[in-house]
Amino acid sequence: MEHHKIVIFDLDGTLSESKIAIDREMADLLCELLKKKRVAVISGASFEQFEKQFLSNLPCPPVNLSVLPANGSAFLEYKAGEWQTVYEKKLSDMQKVLIRTAMDSVLKKYADLIPEKTYGERLADIGLGMTFSALGQEAPLDEKQKWDPDHAKRTKIVADLQPLLPDIEMTIGGTTSINITVKGADKKNAILALAEHFAVSKGKLAADILYIGDSLFVGGNDYGAIASGVATQKVSGPADTKKIIRDILKA
Repeated sequence: MEHHKIVIFDLDGTLSESKIAIDREMADLLCELLKKKRVAVISGASFEQFEKQFLSNLPCPPVNLSVLPANGSAFLEYKAGEWQTVYEKKLSDMQKVLIRTAMDSVLKKYADLIPEKTYGERLADIGLGMTFSALGQEAPLDEKQKWDPDHAKRTKIVADLQPLLPDIEMTIGGTTSINITVKGADKKNAILALAEHFAVSKGKLAADILYIGDSLFVGGNDYGAIASGVATQKVSGPADTKKIIRDILKA
């Protein structure tokens, strides 16, 4: 892993538990990694969630860091002391209306799968895209972890939603989420855009870029990393990620 020039991370389930701030140990390790490597984080979260969960907890300037919120719907690079937008792709207001209508229809079919009790908004507009969270945006982690551990429930929902929304991208992420973005705004295209931005040739993708995530399964929101052709490393959670970062730092 020492030869990779760029290390890309997922956020939820990789750098921290779902919607929980990175801990100080992770923050310190990332600051050390930023001294040696270009680092990027791609997540289904909004940029505001990135700030709350990740950026505000770094005890160092985010030099050498790029963030790609909403599964790569936007690409921001920290440069000259500020966040600069490389690109941005948003769902239109009309697309969001269509998504809400389709989601209402499909959820009626799967009413027996969805808990009646919710913690906050279930289908949230995160600006660039939308996020469906079956138990609500503010659900306790222990409740979320019990709902769909094998992703089977969300796989059914996505399978029924996709024909209704053929021009919309949907991937399973986090513990209870479905990330909904413009067509083509996925981790594969985000990684390829990042590679092009930093002049990594197609023939050097696996040699120069390492992607670390917990959802590297078909339909998972990290699966696009495999399809992109970069090197990948599956983790079971933040503890695994810390071990990998330590290995990179020791190299």
